[in-house]
This record gives sequence, structure tokens and C-alpha cells, in this order.
Amino acid sequence: MKVEELKKICLCSQCPTNNDCAKNAKELLFCSTGRSFHCITENKGCLCPGCPVTNQMGLKYRSFCLVGNEKAQRFDTMLKR
Repeated sequence: MKVEELKKICLCSQCPTNNDCAKNAKELLFCSTGRSFHCITENKGCLCPGCPVTNQMGLKYRSFCLVGNEKAQRFDTMLKR
């Protein structure tokens, strides 16, 4: 699936952690693009587990806007073993 198609089903803009700064910067699809550049700094809840993108892509991590994309979180987990 193309990135633009994924953005259409992405729940990031509806997430309680998302804020006006991230919305104005048009930050979306954190599971792919990585954490928020400078807007999101506080966890206020997470919609990642129920997001259609997460399900469609088979992702297992969450809080991508704060922690980093799926690839980064997999790498961090591997290093901690």
C-alpha cells in the first residue's frame, strides 16, 4: 500500500497524544516516519494498537510519535536482549 493511502486510514490525527503543533506540521504516520520532530512530548493515550495501519502492516509496537517508528523500536528491543 502506498504512503498516501496509509495516511488516509491513519489514526494519528485523532490520538489524544497528538496536539495542535503536530497537526499544524501535518505530522502523521509515525509508525513509518518516526517520532514527532518537536511537537509531541507527553503521552496522553495511544491509539496505535487499534489503528488500521498497525493492523494492516502487522506492527507490534506503539507510541510511535514519542518512541520512534517500528523499525527503531525493533532495533532497540534487540539491543536490550
